[in-house]
Amino acid sequence: MRINAYSAPHRTRPATGNPAEEDKLDKQIGDLMIYQNCTEQRFLRLPDVMHRVGISRSQIYALMKDGKFPQSFRLCERIVGWHEPEVTAWMATRVRTTH
Repeated sequence: MRINAYSAPHRTRPATGNPAEEDKLDKQIGDLMIYQNCTEQRFLRLPDVMHRVGISRSQIYALMKDGKFPQSFRLCERIVGWHEPEVTAWMATRVRTTH
């Protein structure tokens, strides 16, 4: 039996008949659930992001350029930050894709 974001009885969706499409939908819903369940709504600066995800500044920006990491945004004129729940959700997707 496959366990996914819809395993609980209160979360159901119609089957699409396409396993690849269903896996993609499961991943998107799982990411959304992680994002919504994150209780802290704060901004992370680059050193915090680097420490949390364990990758270098240049790799973070390379992943952002490829659309594979949450985009930073300006907090003020000279400061950028990342929304913490987005970084947390990205980390969760990395754990799922490596196992």
